[in-house]
Amino acid sequence: QDGALRQHAQQSRCSRGVCSRHVRGSCKWCPTSAGLLACGMYELIEETQTRVGGLQLFRLEDSGASLRKCFESMEIPGILDLKWAEPEVAQYLAPDSDGVLAAGNAIGDVQLYSLRGDDLTPTASATVCKDQLCLALDWSRAVPSTEALLAATDALGGVSLVTALPSGLAVQQRWVAHSFAAWTACFNAFQPHVVYSGGDDCLFRGWDTRTDCSMPLFTSKKHSMGVCGMQHHRTRENILVTGSFDENLLMWDTRTMARPLVTAAMGGGVWRLVWHPTRSDILLAAAMHDGFHIVECNFDSPALSKVHSYKAHTSLAYGAGWCRDAPVVATCSFYDRIVRVWPWSAPA
Repeated sequence: QDGALRQHAQQSRCSRGVCSRHVRGSCKWCPTSAGLLACGMYELIEETQTRVGGLQLFRLEDSGASLRKCFESMEIPGILDLKWAEPEVAQYLAPDSDGVLAAGNAIGDVQLYSLRGDDLTPTASATVCKDQLCLALDWSRAVPSTEALLAATDALGGVSLVTALPSGLAVQQRWVAHSFAAWTACFNAFQPHVVYSGGDDCLFRGWDTRTDCSMPLFTSKKHSMGVCGMQHHRTRENILVTGSFDENLLMWDTRTMARPLVTAAMGGGVWRLVWHPTRSDILLAAAMHDGFHIVECNFDSPALSKVHSYKAHTSLAYGAGWCRDAPVVATCSFYDRIVRVWPWSAPA
């Protein structure tokens, strides 16, 4: 079940960037604390078949040229994905904090952390799939009035809807969305009751969480391998992108899911997709064996074009994120155990 996440024993060699003794699988910039980056780590210990990891925070320094480690929690269950809550959600859940971070770990839990200054404190957890990998997370962008919502996927093909309250976390429902590992999921940014998921069964599906999710809204077989990355657009109501181990990036109009608007080859498995925080036509793709690509999206005459590639990492491109406070990108890769920041400014 570790699949693409399996770590082979090897000596890490770090020439640039910030190195760790565990492999890095995710990195996310905090939207509520300027220049703060969270990194999640994961490693399978072959001898014991246990999955250990860690969580680190870094501050951006030297005008965006370097990272300073300011927090570390090691020897915790391996972390497969991280997601910061948006400011409105963080304010609802922990009004006295500087932010709220969710982590999906290797024992099947969603763990919440509260940020104060440069320190993270665990505050709540919920088990979505006991003793299985919690693979991916997404926060609903709906402004909470009575609850906040998280979607979490697991290695048994499940997708869980998790309720987040100031008093804690609870699993609202879990359904088997895929016949193999459910690699990814995301909320529709404009219809928060709609959740999309992608699995190792090569299927991309939509779900209406107002039902028991026994039947999907649709099932797409347009990817030929496991669907491992997806993101709904933050400002364009009907735009969704998906990525797969088949190395293709697909852009969809959610009103017509029979076929994608456009397909583009990325050169490697498309593990993560992140929209630019201010440029609606710019997308960051982690393309595993082919590094990281910045993609320009034309929505009128549908097209996807690589405008920049970053290949300084020496192994699988996994974690990626745009900094909102400086024109830099953070990326991390699996086997070289390094997180890097590099400059990129969108053209005017």
